[in-house]
Amino acid sequence: MRRREYAHCFAQTALGVIEKDYELLSMSQNSQTGLANTTRLEVPLEGVVTLSMLSIYEYAQRGNIDGMLQRANQALALAMSMALHEAVEEEPYADSKRRVWWMTVGLL
Repeated sequence: MRRREYAHCFAQTALGVIEKDYELLSMSQNSQTGLANTTRLEVPLEGVVTLSMLSIYEYAQRGNIDGMLQRANQALALAMSMALHEAVEEEPYADSKRRVWWMTVGLL
């Protein structure tokens, strides 16, 4: 396989994992159990960061502007569902949340 084929395979795999994680996060928020009620647990920021990176990949490697916008919008929706835009200084990991939020907003 060529490098681009490996990169595309990796991107598809990462997207599949993030979609599963996002689905689990949505279910936990809807049922009011799990991560949504755990105040001392670090928010799983990897999903937002991964979708942001996949957004850049779509444009830089594939030249796909529509794909880039789709991934960036997914990252923004996930960040908003995790309330990263409402990070308070006193809460744990506030700096990480703020940085991920502004990185995500910067894509759009």
